[in-house]
Amino acid sequence: MWIPQPFESTQLGRELASDPFNDNIDVSVDPLPDTLRIVCMGGSVTRGLEVLPMFAYPHQLEIILNQQNDLPMNVQVLNAAKFGGTSYSGLFYFDRICRIYKPDIVTLLYAQNDGNPSTSIGLYITDRQYVETHSRIQRIKLAGKMRDFLRMQCLYFWMHRGILATSRAVSRIDQHGKPLSARFPCRVPPDDYENNLNGFIDAGEKDGFEVVLMFEGNVNTDHAKPFTEITLLYWNAFNQVAKDRDAVAIIPDRTLSLQDRPRKEFFLDDCHMTKDGLRLFAEQMAEDIIQAGVIDRAINRRIAVNSP
Repeated sequence: MWIPQPFESTQLGRELASDPFNDNIDVSVDPLPDTLRIVCMGGSVTRGLEVLPMFAYPHQLEIILNQQNDLPMNVQVLNAAKFGGTSYSGLFYFDRICRIYKPDIVTLLYAQNDGNPSTSIGLYITDRQYVETHSRIQRIKLAGKMRDFLRMQCLYFWMHRGILATSRAVSRIDQHGKPLSARFPCRVPPDDYENNLNGFIDAGEKDGFEVVLMFEGNVNTDHAKPFTEITLLYWNAFNQVAKDRDAVAIIPDRTLSLQDRPRKEFFLDDCHMTKDGLRLFAEQMAEDIIQAGVIDRAINRRIAVNSP
């Protein structure tokens, strides 16, 4: 799971830098001239919970797009999602690592983890506040040495376990029927979520890649229940960004609720999909981005770049 710390100072950061696309180690910085590169950002839904990488929707998307006979280029889809990822961690990670791989299209699937309480990863502040605080501590040499000492003595591990135990305790229901964790901030508040989506679009305009916004609508996949109050805030922020920036915004999992088969055949839980669910998700996603003209625009831009 992604825990918000500056990459350069952590073992996690060094591992991510050496393996940015989840075991796909044969990725060159520069894509081949005849290949369109898509990078999929997200959390566990994109990474593929409890399925092999070949069944995650980014890999399925690559297969589907390469079966389109009318595309003049091959398509390479890279899965850059991380378990527990939020729009903040995604932008943080993309700016520092993924961006150098020169994507033609970047897809974003965030909201679920953004709206989770900070206590879900043992914190009591937002992801951004944690990184900013951690960065300030790093500049204080004594504080850094104390942290390193605690880690060497394995005390850091037990301190973190204590924080997680406390987090589970505050997740219990209070006398009003609400989880105590609701008193703590979301990992990424709705305003920050909106800013992060805009940050990806800004990067796309600067570097010349298409951005596709996707919403984790699977939390409401049966369309019989309204969005929860917190999910509605992210849904409104998502639509506001799409409207203000004239961005492509899709919900590929919407068709899963229209299937005649039982829901359990498509979902492992409230949001994570089975192999069949991921395949249908990828099929709808491919159809949506083709119809929106994303593939054509990206190909035309790539052809223009390749032209002498």
